[in-house]
Amino acid sequence: MVSRQVADAVLDQRTQRAERRQITLLFSDINGFTPTCERCAPEQVLTMLNAYFDEMVGIIDRHRGYVKQFVGDEIMAIYGALEPVASHPRDAVLTAIEMLERLEQLRGQDARGDQGFYSVKIGINTGEAVLGSVGSRERWEYAAVGDDVNLAARLESLTTKLGVDILVSRFTRDLVADLPSGWQWKSLGVQRFKGKTSELEVFTLVRAEGASA
Repeated sequence: MVSRQVADAVLDQRTQRAERRQITLLFSDINGFTPTCERCAPEQVLTMLNAYFDEMVGIIDRHRGYVKQFVGDEIMAIYGALEPVASHPRDAVLTAIEMLERLEQLRGQDARGDQGFYSVKIGINTGEAVLGSVGSRERWEYAAVGDDVNLAARLESLTTKLGVDILVSRFTRDLVADLPSGWQWKSLGVQRFKGKTSELEVFTLVRAEGASA
């Protein structure tokens, strides 16, 4: 009922210590999920959703992230928390790229294009958060708390308005020295975010000119 990483941390009591650390957050949500739920039987939606999660969680695990929670069709993943690693910004970006590439492959295998979920929006941000156990004496969970966590979620929400699949904050972009072959950064300018007085430049990931999908 929890990720393998959290289970290991609970067993050696690492989750009992509150600490402040730089981490990277990735939020991902399925595009068109609600219309699909209205069109399909609940059993079919659940089957498609579990197949989607199975693919996406495998990618997150391979890039040393861990799934903090599922909220409906949304995934919240954290990098650099339970086991601090300097590469956590790039790990999250590589996750996003592989998610898009894998969904393209799966869509290509679905002749009618209606047997799964293949379109997502992703927000990524790097910043400081407080890590530790949060909850009551009866029920608690390992959590990351802070304004930079909220910013990652707002980046994901902004993708629809800006017409892109991925939005990455300037903070994360500046920490990722190189991208996989065929991908490049594209600035979408400075954006305002609800609840924040400062503005922030945001970036998306696009295929380099001449790169094949």
